Amino acid sequence: MKRKVCPTSEIDDQNKSIKLESVDRISELSDDIISSILSLLPLKEAEATSILSSRWRYMWAFSTRNLYFDADECLRHFPALSRELRDQKSRRYVDWVDHVVEQHRGSGIEQFRVCFRLNSRFASSIDKWIEFALEKRAQVLVLELLLLSDECLRKDSYTFPQKLLDLNYSNGCIGFESLKVLELTNVDVTDEVVQQFLSKCPVLERLSIYYARNLVNLKAAGPSIALKHLVIRHCFALKSIEVCDVAGLISFTYDGYGDEVSLLFFNLPLLVGIHACIYIHKFPLIRGSFGQLSLSSCLPQLETLGLSIRSHLYFDFEQLNDIFPIPRLLPNLKHLELAVLETDAYGLQKLSSFLKVSPHLQRLVLQCIFSSTEPPFEEQLGQAGECKHHNLKVVQVVGYRARKIIAPYVNYLIKNVLSLEKIVIDPRRREFHYTGMGKRIEEVEEERKARDHAIHQLKKQVPSTIECVCNYVDVE
Repeated sequence: MKRKVCPTSEIDDQNKSIKLESVDRISELSDDIISSILSLLPLKEAEATSILSSRWRYMWAFSTRNLYFDADECLRHFPALSRELRDQKSRRYVDWVDHVVEQHRGSGIEQFRVCFRLNSRFASSIDKWIEFALEKRAQVLVLELLLLSDECLRKDSYTFPQKLLDLNYSNGCIGFESLKVLELTNVDVTDEVVQQFLSKCPVLERLSIYYARNLVNLKAAGPSIALKHLVIRHCFALKSIEVCDVAGLISFTYDGYGDEVSLLFFNLPLLVGIHACIYIHKFPLIRGSFGQLSLSSCLPQLETLGLSIRSHLYFDFEQLNDIFPIPRLLPNLKHLELAVLETDAYGLQKLSSFLKVSPHLQRLVLQCIFSSTEPPFEEQLGQAGECKHHNLKVVQVVGYRARKIIAPYVNYLIKNVLSLEKIVIDPRRREFHYTGMGKRIEEVEEERKARDHAIHQLKKQVPSTIECVCNYVDVE
């Protein structure tokens, strides 16, 4: 049998092809182009390129400007781990951030984001991270230090050190002068620290503070303050909030006690969004408390309003109206979010009252809040009068469960909202949208059952002229 012999020309073509394939095209690119490519990669992937060659060793360190230390996959299973394993993973995370901070060679960064279970034991490292972010003139600084329940009870949160606000950088206070977004979770700050942030950060547009144990009196006042968005959640030592003459403030979010926190709002011409989740644990309310706030100076301009009132106490409708008086008119309101509590027999009347004073409302979100430990509420839901609405187009029910209190709300809206185009039933609970902690298997199963119930029971009540979606949908 004759052996087939390839012509010389074919062999030459194959060799040329192999040579072409073996050429390292990426290394032929200029440093500027490689830096541009690396800047688009997630931090872990950019950092991993350091092993490619000596040329690449520090390329990522000069190029990466968005330092987001993402550990979502680890956090998803974190609560189920033993304490020893949790401590090991926290230590590894801190070592990772320390390494990046030490290796970074760039002249500046845009974002520095940390999100992990970290407490006061790691204070020395966290101090260095903050100082690094300020020296690199970060525009966004996010410290989301998650704590487990036992650590919250021990009051083991990290405290923002005053010394970092007193540092003199080589270029003055340039670090503070670049900061636009500051978000602190389980970072303990005092009134004085917040005041210094507001005074030292002339372009700070968003300030978010969660679980600050020693924040008592928050004050943001004066035309020099650039704030556009202010978020205060679960700062349970808080006694007062004063926001005055902040000309650019667009939105305010508050989640906390409503019967002990006094609130003063004045001269906020651009404020168009308020979200309030208030907890009432005694009645009557103190004069001037958040719960009795009428927001009269802001009402004409409001376009978005979110309201949730929670309490272990039982209120009749007049007391509920005293807690948060329903205004006479919300002429510009387009987006309304209301909590539906299983123990609220007057929720339907409250909804009807808001529809009457919001003639231009276009979107309504009903946030369902059900207790997993208490039996379903058996009291008759109060009836609401007829209220024909001509502009509301989309209704979203978030956190839906197979509880009989929801159907009356849906039926009421179908009968009274003449312009209704779409109803969205979303079984997800809001707390899982942003914590980083994963859902329990039981929670996933509850969502599946709720979605199936909505499809087979609730959807049948919706006329064919109205689109009904029973799934995870984010409505804009």
